Amino acid sequence: MKKISTCFVFLVIVIYPLFAQEKSNWRGPDRNGAYPDKNLLKEWPENGPELLWRFDELGVGYSTVATSANKIFAVGSIDSTSYIYSFDLSGNIIWRTNIGPEFTGNYPGIRSTPVIYDGLGYVRNGFGKLFCFNTKSGTIEWSKDIQAEFNGRSSQWGVAESLVVDGDKVFCSPGGLEENIVALNKLTGELIWKSKGSGDVNIYSSSILIERGGVKFLIAVSSNSIMALNANTGEIAWKYQLKIKQETNTPIYKDGILFLLGSKTGTALKIADNGMSSEFLWENNDLGTFQGDAVLLENRLYTYAANKKMLYALNWFTGETIYTFKLPAKHQLSSICAADNMVYLYTLNGSVMLFEPSQDKIELISSFEIPTPKNGHSSYPVIAHGNLYIRNLNSLLVYNLKKN
Repeated sequence: MKKISTCFVFLVIVIYPLFAQEKSNWRGPDRNGAYPDKNLLKEWPENGPELLWRFDELGVGYSTVATSANKIFAVGSIDSTSYIYSFDLSGNIIWRTNIGPEFTGNYPGIRSTPVIYDGLGYVRNGFGKLFCFNTKSGTIEWSKDIQAEFNGRSSQWGVAESLVVDGDKVFCSPGGLEENIVALNKLTGELIWKSKGSGDVNIYSSSILIERGGVKFLIAVSSNSIMALNANTGEIAWKYQLKIKQETNTPIYKDGILFLLGSKTGTALKIADNGMSSEFLWENNDLGTFQGDAVLLENRLYTYAANKKMLYALNWFTGETIYTFKLPAKHQLSSICAADNMVYLYTLNGSVMLFEPSQDKIELISSFEIPTPKNGHSSYPVIAHGNLYIRNLNSLLVYNLKKN
């Protein structure tokens, strides 16, 4: 019996980390745009970092890549049909899976970024249908027409939700009047709970999961409010009515403070110790962008004011502007991320910029242009394996950020 127990413990120690590595989340591990990679270049050559490989037959779309320990996953639409791709780290295709018809309205193509969780991947197409796929084989384990089953309603540009997966649940926002937010069994797709939520139509924002007072809460955003639901039961803990309609950006959370960037303002709430209530903390009306989000480094929030073409650094606790950086007039921010204490911008016209923040300023260190058509630069960059992953419609480009 002792030998069996010893073998079992050994297998758990060896095998569990292999599964634990099979995780990739939207906008990084904490969904705040910050990636954990270290020992990255602090300055780039004139033409940018080394291009390791590129793939130009991905198909159109606006989702970004998901990564695991040794794989890369992406979704693209070819002739109105979407496909999930799996690549190895050298850019070789491992498998490609057809997931059927795709959204062809304004800005055709898929928007949702796959979320990888312990050997399974989860993604929604532009119509709102949810697919669970096996990351090793590409096999579709189950799928569910979320919008049809839960009487969901979508905004005019299709569904753009990147899902939240935790424990035995995958959380989804159909946007129905009575079935506004649901939790499904991650292995079968069966309904665990449903919530009336706000009753608002589905928008382009993705949810986050936080823990407060030992309880996990799903933070979801509708067009008119932000709310917290008990992740285990679906019960609504609180709702906060937004002054200005929300569009696309993902909430950011740290140490009891929740931040939401809107199209014309940035708002922070203070969450009660038990997670059951929230109150207004601060607001900064200089901010505002329809997409691009913000990034949190330690206790400073970096984001963009689209109407001013200005990069802002804010005090996380007060919302006070610490300093700003005026971008050249041609640049419009599409997205922002960070790694190794550096800030990265990827603009709508295809420029990638590297900034170094300090105590009293942020300095533009390097920049380069993406060698693809000058449109469709709306996908979020990803930093993983010491590489920068840029998706522009049909193309996926991978740059080496590692120091020699």
